[in-house]
Amino acid sequence: MRMVRMLLALYFAFCAVVLLVGAPTGPWKSPRGGGSDLIWVLIRHLVPATSAIIFGIATHVAARGRLTAGVVGKVWAILASLLSLLFTVGFPFYYIREGGASAFWSMEEFFGIPTALGIAGLVVFSLQKDRAKE
Repeated sequence: MRMVRMLLALYFAFCAVVLLVGAPTGPWKSPRGGGSDLIWVLIRHLVPATSAIIFGIATHVAARGRLTAGVVGKVWAILASLLSLLFTVGFPFYYIREGGASAFWSMEEFFGIPTALGIAGLVVFSLQKDRAKE
């Protein structure tokens, strides 16, 4: 179980770094044209930054040998696993209307390992006993 937790910690750290690098980059103007749309700025810049913070906290929780924070640490790790699943399954569903089912399955092949890691994170952290109750 410890090896799976360390693998998840590395995966969460990778996601945090990718999102931190991606948050400040990119266009400030909406792709629909016009000026700097507030909703576009929120989605394009604040969502990756917030996600990076969640993955960073989950990295810390997963890297520890035990959950000293009890339920709170467990929640951060489960939230990061759900966020990972949202990204790796949600993006292919978003693009299914563009290319149909073949585009969905080709993207799901690309996101196969991160999807499996998200599911493994849910299983590992939801089955872990709460240290505060002991």
